[in-house]
Amino acid sequence: MLLGTSGIDFGRVLENVVFLELMRRYPNVYIGKVDALEVDFIATDAQEVNYFQVCASMRDEKTREHELAPLQSIGDNFPKTVLTLDPDPVTYYNGIKQQNAIEWLML
Repeated sequence: MLLGTSGIDFGRVLENVVFLELMRRYPNVYIGKVDALEVDFIATDAQEVNYFQVCASMRDEKTREHELAPLQSIGDNFPKTVLTLDPDPVTYYNGIKQQNAIEWLML
């Protein structure tokens, strides 16, 4: 066993990677709240706003509902994306895009 490898929270590690990439791509990155719900990241530039949720996997129905709820409660038409480590093709849930984070990072 390697030291420091037990109990790794891949969701938190992924959030940190996504945050750093958003900071590289956008001039403004925020954490948001919609009522009691948290939006992981709101990235803005002069033209648009992009909303991001980040989680290791959305295959569990309760996790999927939890991650989609904040984005579903936002009333504007700016892009909303959930980034995961699931090796699935791009999927949409009522206009909210789910994408593999590694593929997103390669864009």
